This record gives sequence, C-alpha cells and structure tokens, in this order.
Amino acid sequence: MERYLSSDQFVLVTILVKLVVIASVAAVLVRYGTFKRLLFSDFKTWRDKGTLLLFLGIPIILSTAVRVLLGYKAADISLEGTLLGALIGGRIVGAVLGTCGNLPCLLNGEYLAPPFGLVVGLAGGFLHVLSGRREDLWNFSPLFFLRSPSSIRQMFSTRHLDRSLLIFLTAVALELTRILAGKRLGHLFYLYSTRPVVIVAIFASTLVTVGISIKMFSSTRNEIKLKEQEALLIRARLEALISQIKPHFLFNTLNSIASAIRSDPDKARHLIFKLSHILRRLIDSRQEFVPLREELELIDSYLDIEVARFGTEKLRVAKIIDSAAMDIMVPAMLLQPLVENAVGHGLSPKIEGGTIHLEAALRDGKLAIEVSDDGVGIPSSRLAIVFRDGVGINNTAERLKVIYGDDHTFDIESRPEHGTVCRITIPQMLPSRIT
Repeated sequence: MERYLSSDQFVLVTILVKLVVIASVAAVLVRYGTFKRLLFSDFKTWRDKGTLLLFLGIPIILSTAVRVLLGYKAADISLEGTLLGALIGGRIVGAVLGTCGNLPCLLNGEYLAPPFGLVVGLAGGFLHVLSGRREDLWNFSPLFFLRSPSSIRQMFSTRHLDRSLLIFLTAVALELTRILAGKRLGHLFYLYSTRPVVIVAIFASTLVTVGISIKMFSSTRNEIKLKEQEALLIRARLEALISQIKPHFLFNTLNSIASAIRSDPDKARHLIFKLSHILRRLIDSRQEFVPLREELELIDSYLDIEVARFGTEKLRVAKIIDSAAMDIMVPAMLLQPLVENAVGHGLSPKIEGGTIHLEAALRDGKLAIEVSDDGVGIPSSRLAIVFRDGVGINNTAERLKVIYGDDHTFDIESRPEHGTVCRITIPQMLPSRIT
C-alpha cells in the first residue's frame, strides 16, 4: 500500500484502520459474560486480574505480532490496549500487559518496546488508583473540553483535576514520549509525519481509540445496570403483591377461627395450631419462589383449617399431582388465593358443599396447574369484574405477568351451578431476569 500512497496518506489510512481494529476487539470482548462481570469489579482478586490479562493480553500480543511478522502497522494497538487495561485493572495488570504485549517486537529489534509498555501500564495504573470516583473513568471523552463553561470553571475553582483531563494528558504524553524516544533512540515503533495536521491526527487517534473502547464498555455496563434495576423493580413489585395476599389470607383464616371459638373450643384450638404452622411458614420464609412441593404443603395446612371449619362432609379435597412436577419452582403463595376463592366463593354458598380439585403435571415442557371446584360458579357477566377487582385473582394475574411476561397462561372458566376452573401454565425454568 505504501507504494501507492504518500507517507502522510499511509499514516492517515493506518490511523483509520486502527480505529476499526480497536472497535472490533472491544465489540468481541463485550460479548463474553465473564468480561462484562470484570467491568463491574472495582477491587479485583488475583483471579480476576489473571482473567482480565487473558482477555486483553491476547489481542495486544496478536496485534504486535501481526505488525512485526506481516508488516501491517494498523494492527498495532499496544499503547492503547495497555493504557485501557491499566485504567480498568490497575498497575499490575497494566505493567504485565505493557511488557508481555510488546514481546513480539523484540523479533524486529525493537528493544525499547517492552520497557515503554511497562511505562504505559504504570502510568495508566496510576490513574486507576488516583483519588476520585471510579465512575469518572466511564465518563471519559476525548472531547471533554467541549463541556459547558460552568463545569470547566468549577474544575479550576475546586482545584480538582477531572479524570477525563488526566486521561487526556496522559495519553498525549505517552504518545509524545513514544515518538520522541523512537526518533532519538530508535528500536521503538511509532507513527510520525512532518505535517502538523497529520501529527494532530496521530495524537487524536490515540485518544479516540481509548475513548471508543471506554464508551463501548460503558454502554455494556449501563445495559447490565438497567437489567439489574429491572430485576430489583420486579422483586419490589412481587414483594408488594405478596404483602397484599398475606393480610387478606390471614383475615379470612382468623374469621374461620372466630366462628368456631364459641361453638366448638376444641376445634378452635385445632385451628389455631394449624394457623400457627402457617404463620411460621410465612414469617420464616423470605423466598419469592419455592418448589411446588412446599406450595402444596401450605395449601394442605390451609385446607385443614377449612375442612375443620366446614366438616369433611361439606368440603372435600382431591389431588392429582405428577411427581415429576413437585420440585419445579413456582412463585410463593401462587395457589393459595385460587384455593381460597374456591372455598369462599365457590363452595361456601353451596348448601351441600363440594370438592376442590388440585392438579399439576408437566406438559410440553411447561408446568400445568389446575385448581377447580364444583361450586356455585361465576356468571359470565361477572368474570371480567372478578379478574379486574378480585384481590386474589387480580393479584395472581399481575404476579404472573410481572414474572413471566407473555410466556405463561392464566385462564378461568366458570359455569353457574357447575363450578369454576383456574388453569395456569408456566415455564419449568425461572426467567433469567428474575434469577
């Protein structure tokens, strides 16, 4: 290419290709979950430092090797990569990157390359530990001087050097040092031109190369932060929904006990014992998701109270549970509102009582749950109102929507005098944004 371009044109083309190279390397790195995690690690362990060295060291070594062995100057990102690694990982990471990343240069007689790389790594590591907020690193921009005049005045009035300014000055100083050392001492790769415009482009390329990588890494960090905030919001909503269920459930259970205190004290004591077991479960368990087995145990305790209240001749329970479904994780208190509605609104108004059916099975890779009763049923004109205003039904529908999005179903079928059926299908695995 140098045969067809002037030296200045060749330098400019080299700079442009280098920008593409560093952007490509950064784009590949942010696809790895381990590297994403390292971007959040402020105080890295030795294992973290070693992992970061592998992620950044391999591209740097390859870049210098390609330049030395193939003569492709645009591939060399040793200065920018070392400075970037030191800013993220600290002095040790920077020193190792700078030294080892430039070892291939020895094949080309560039004996000053490893020592210069060491200087770059230590300089970047110094900025890493410099006092100030760590988040300032991710706000770096080569065009920091275009900020509002008020922020610049504030920087000088407080005599606190902005992290962007320090990175800017360090990158310029390192590039200048490389050029001067290469011209005076030799044995060091550098780009140079006698034209001022091209010289400015050389320094700008170093700044922009570092800036592009930081911006790409920062964008990845922000995406992860948004996902974490979304997960926290979901958990907060779930906790709020569960907090609505528990008082409603306890209120109805206490009513059942109150109705038995005068007529049958022994039954009331039995109910209180069962209630204490339920309360212990509710208070001790802070899990948002439990195995279906535990959810059914809670339902059994609740139904024991209702059976003792209504009598075995009026309230019967039938269960068909697939053993393979017992360990599937489900939202805590998922079935309780449905069973409570079946007892309170389906069977309680029916003089002869009836039966509650609980079924759970794995179908087509999903957990299918059905809660049904043969009670008085719900008129079709009231089904929409129940879905909208019923505390238990509305709460269940909202929780499923928050947790699973569109990857679930929740349907109710009811016929007056024939009963009501609630069907739920959910994935076997919890969504990644919840876990």
